[in-house]
Amino acid sequence: MAFEHEGRSSGALTPSSGNRQDAGQRSLVLSMIIGDEPLIVKTVRQPSDHAMPFDGMTPSESLEGTGANRYPPCTRELCYSSSGSGRSVFVDYLRVVLPSDGVTWQELLSRVGELAERPLGWQGHYDKSAHVLDGGLVAWCSNKERAERQGVVIDLPGRACAALGDNLVPFMAWCTEAGHVTRLDVAIDDHAELVTFERLHDAIESGALVSKARQARWIIGKNAESAERQGWTLYIGTRKSAAMVRIYDKAAERAAAGAEVGGPWVRVELEAHRKYADALTRAVLDGGPEVALSQIAERIRFCEPSATDTNRRRWPLASWWQQFIGDVEPGGSLVCGEPRKTTVDAMLATVRQQAGPALAAIMLAHGDDTSWLVDLISNGEARLKPKHMAALDAWQAQQKSTKVNVTA
Repeated sequence: MAFEHEGRSSGALTPSSGNRQDAGQRSLVLSMIIGDEPLIVKTVRQPSDHAMPFDGMTPSESLEGTGANRYPPCTRELCYSSSGSGRSVFVDYLRVVLPSDGVTWQELLSRVGELAERPLGWQGHYDKSAHVLDGGLVAWCSNKERAERQGVVIDLPGRACAALGDNLVPFMAWCTEAGHVTRLDVAIDDHAELVTFERLHDAIESGALVSKARQARWIIGKNAESAERQGWTLYIGTRKSAAMVRIYDKAAERAAAGAEVGGPWVRVELEAHRKYADALTRAVLDGGPEVALSQIAERIRFCEPSATDTNRRRWPLASWWQQFIGDVEPGGSLVCGEPRKTTVDAMLATVRQQAGPALAAIMLAHGDDTSWLVDLISNGEARLKPKHMAALDAWQAQQKSTKVNVTA
């Protein structure tokens, strides 16, 4: 699969050398080239079968001993959801692009621990890469110009996120400050047999799936001899878009890998890309795990078909989906185009278009009594936001300017 990689930074990461060898492993000292001066940022272990030349660097020149490589207890839960679902939302994938400068490298390595360099690059975009945490990867460019342009990529699947333990959320927060997230997968598991293959299949066939996505497709695994179903995945949307929802039989996946599974296990996962991934990460950090649930509810919902209403978006939620998603309301858009400037004229047009008929009906009902309108305006004034105040200031300045021109 292909992904975009963007970065902003200065400096390139290049291997220096040091005569060190412990417990059957060699060490590779990484240095950042800042201008013409190398800055040692971290010693990383490398398997002894990838021996490299050394130049006599001493252990004291590295930044070992931070303790960051002592993995905390494995968990990737954001925290327990208070949505009523009784389950927790967790991070199943995180990809970040950071600047390739010395300060950022030092902070990164203090958070993720030791690297074990691989003898190859990554995705054709980076000529250097290393393993990190449990199944994670860090990739960088040895060429200074490319490093400045593309930055450093940190690619952490679910196991690597779990290896960060309680440090995961602080790490995500730091990543949004230092760089930007280009992929974030958030997931919620169902062990109560609410989300089943049969219910999903019936919903798709009956048109009861309401989604922003135009495409839903199945991948169904079957035993070649018995034709018995052995796992399934439902994709709603595509990876080319900003987001895709993936629902799959996690129990079958784990069983195929030889793991013991205690019962039914279905995972519902939102995979976010590019600007939406960065916006979702920031929103989750700011608003908590319910933001992730609300974005899943915004992207998809399974409904009860109505024989009397042809508008599927007015259909009520299916009881099993309502029970699974809890009382979370669908979230709004996190990524918008060019922001519209708020003006008094624009607000008047909005009220005329959206609330005009309702205001007219209320006015006719109350007759000469306008106390309700006074209360409505008073309540609205207490809820004015900075954008409203800015629009009011601009309108008043424009009125003053108009009066001055008329007087002149």
